[in-house]
Amino acid sequence: VTTAFKRFPVHAAENRLTQLNAALASRKEKLAAALEHEKAKEALRVEFAEAAANFKAHCEATQEACANVTGSLEEQLEAVRAIKAELEASKEARQAAVAACASKL
Repeated sequence: VTTAFKRFPVHAAENRLTQLNAALASRKEKLAAALEHEKAKEALRVEFAEAAANFKAHCEATQEACANVTGSLEEQLEAVRAIKAELEASKEARQAAVAACASKL
């Protein structure tokens, strides 16, 4: 009669346990790396979402400013020119913010 102890020697079980522990450590490293990668992607998503929300708010404010222009044609023209000048002045900063986010993608 063959016992389980003879069919499965202790050294074979220890070798298998060592292999399993090595595989487990490797898997943990891969999962940790994958988690860090996902965290980095989430940070980029949040950064992009904030940039998009800021741009949307800027567009809505500009649209509202244009819609609220009143007065004579000359006054309206001056108001629109002022809005345009403001847009031109902040253009580079807005583009830089978007470019900074885009360069990380």
